Amino acid sequence: MIELPDALREVARTLECGGHDAWIVGETLHDLLNGTKPPGFAMVTSASAAEIARRFAAAVPVRAGEVCFTLPTPAGPVDLSTLRNGVCIEDDLAHRDFTVFALAYSPTQQRLVDPHEGIRDMRTRVLRAVNDAGERLAEDPLRALRAARMIACGGYAPDADLERAMGELSATAVTAVPAVALRRELARMLVGSRAGAGLALLRRSGIEAVLAAGTKADAAALIDALPPVLAPRLAAWLRGARAGRALRRLRFGRELANHVLLLLQHHPLERGIRSRSHASLRRLLARLDDDNRQTLFELREREIELAAARGDLSAREAADSRAALKNLEQALARCSEQLDSDRREVPLALDGREVMAVLGTGPGPQIGGALRFLREQVALAPARNTPSELRALLREWAARAP
Repeated sequence: MIELPDALREVARTLECGGHDAWIVGETLHDLLNGTKPPGFAMVTSASAAEIARRFAAAVPVRAGEVCFTLPTPAGPVDLSTLRNGVCIEDDLAHRDFTVFALAYSPTQQRLVDPHEGIRDMRTRVLRAVNDAGERLAEDPLRALRAARMIACGGYAPDADLERAMGELSATAVTAVPAVALRRELARMLVGSRAGAGLALLRRSGIEAVLAAGTKADAAALIDALPPVLAPRLAAWLRGARAGRALRRLRFGRELANHVLLLLQHHPLERGIRSRSHASLRRLLARLDDDNRQTLFELREREIELAAARGDLSAREAADSRAALKNLEQALARCSEQLDSDRREVPLALDGREVMAVLGTGPGPQIGGALRFLREQVALAPARNTPSELRALLREWAARAP
């Protein structure tokens, strides 16, 4: 028996009282069988769209033709759809993407339907398409990205037919998929525990080059060497590619895209920075906060380790690169300490009351942030510590601030 929220059982009972079957399906059932909490719930029913709307007044249609509804419940929203491709659950499951998703469970009958040996594949961690892999991907090319995500997040390995079908998928088919859907699967893949394996599958199949051409050969290994955080892993993946174009095409949000581009702009961190030049160190500190500097140091350190392991760097070259990074890190720490001291010692030409007047706001966290910003700018360029200059800086800062 599968542990289910009472709300799902109640939905099934309501439908069955009207003479209709109700089944939990897809990734919802896959996650439940794996003992993990699904991000949402999905059910299918033999009831028509009109019958669903009649029995659930709160159901909201979400697809053209009103064959899929979102039903609010105490357990969370339930995606409730009419059966596809036939009148029985087996016909519906025959057109699901992977065998591990081609399962159905009746909450009231406590019956599991598994016509494609999905339970076996779940146990052996093999990702296999339902029936013909080429047909399944042709029905929905997004399934190729979903396969890579399942490799990265579910610990699966693709079977030969699925990988072959992915390699035969045309670039036109991939680019025809809505960018938002591609981005969603790619983002989930990149933070998976085996993200490198998922990315390697996309590279072998040629799909990676459609998403972002020119990425470096060590991207998969480097991503796995980094913490599962999206921005650093995106930066690791997009080194060498036209990152801005790829991020725009995949519709990543502006804030995340700018973060990734900032990291790539300063990678490798030691390039163009002279650790003995106080001015260049101060410029770097002004452009990058502590978290971004730490991310760039870690990215570069992992990159050097991988290059040394491959033999692309000799032991001496790797040691010299690590020493250069260490020297830069120490020089930045000394410069940061000096800047902190300068900020404490130099009084601003504007006080808090004048800052509030310029910003048109009262006391609050925003004023503290504005004063910190002004102190940083004055520490970098003491000549700017005049009322007129600081007012201009404040207006620029306010225009950029969230």
